[in-house]
Amino acid sequence: MGKTLVFKKLVKYEGSSSGYPVTIRYTPSSNTHIIIHEGGFKNNNFFLKRFTPVLIRTFGEPSISLLGRVPDYLIAILGLTFFLLIQFLLSEIYAILFILISASLIIAMFELIPQLSYTGAYYRDTLCEKCGNEFSCEETKVPETQETSTPHQYTIQVTRYWRCRVRMYKCSKKF
Repeated sequence: MGKTLVFKKLVKYEGSSSGYPVTIRYTPSSNTHIIIHEGGFKNNNFFLKRFTPVLIRTFGEPSISLLGRVPDYLIAILGLTFFLLIQFLLSEIYAILFILISASLIIAMFELIPQLSYTGAYYRDTLCEKCGNEFSCEETKVPETQETSTPHQYTIQVTRYWRCRVRMYKCSKKF
């Protein structure tokens, strides 16, 4: 009655001949499906990666992460309000020049905010939990993704495997 059926299957991408292997475990008594497959390494190639240690040490991880979560619409609203305010306060020639400079800065902010979000995540990922060294961990193994589906809920759990380059500690983090 509590028997679990195990299947191995190759899941193919739509319109492609390539795919990835999955293991499916089905328990009929609880109507539970568990799908296990390999994920991909974290993409840590972002513009501010080289500046991450300086940004974290200067402003701190909480500040960087908070700034990285500022929504785009808030930047747009603040920028528009700033434009209108400057237009009324400065003469016409200075206002136009100032608006052009401010517009380019706001456009740069639209690109910078996601980069700050990546910076905070990169710091948290590369911080060794055992020895406390910053920027010392690296992913060593392809992560494992486990999707669990029951009649009442659906969860996804990703297990990533890290190693500290300084002390050679190995650990896994579940998300």
